[in-house]
Amino acid sequence: MSIDGGKAQGAVKKIATFLNYCAMVAIALAILLTIADATLRYVFSSGIPGSYHLNEFLLVAIIALPLARCQIMGSHIRVDVLIQHIHGRALHMIEFVTLVLGFILFVLAAYTTGENAVIAFVKGDFERGIINYPLWPAKSFIPIGIGAFCLALLLDIFRRAKGIIKPESVSDKIESGSI
Repeated sequence: MSIDGGKAQGAVKKIATFLNYCAMVAIALAILLTIADATLRYVFSSGIPGSYHLNEFLLVAIIALPLARCQIMGSHIRVDVLIQHIHGRALHMIEFVTLVLGFILFVLAAYTTGENAVIAFVKGDFERGIINYPLWPAKSFIPIGIGAFCLALLLDIFRRAKGIIKPESVSDKIESGSI
């Protein structure tokens, strides 16, 4: 199966796009909930019970779910001071190593946060407040978002590996965003 333009890249892009849309819905819900809560507090001196905690949960989705889409689009902040004058095979090697290290770190993060989400589900953990919200849905957004991010990192790792083998043919494509 080809990584560049193949089924794997298409599947990861679809997953990332779906999660990005979910984050957009979470943003819209958070805005609507905040507007409704503020309006009710102003008009009736009483807001929506538990809206603060629900907005906290939505914030987790807003932050975690679009990570893969940002990686695919190259939207994450980068500091290229040290590598801005490096080209060819050396650049691909540096990028490859940093991507592999990031992948390992984020796989561990996805595993750990996934384990925490399962524990919260099994134990029935909930946020204590006016309304007792279960914690596992919010805790599940993190490993889902990080897991999809790891898939996007894996695609980039394969691209950079190709650049190490054939730096001249891959560099222009990576920089133009065509692969």
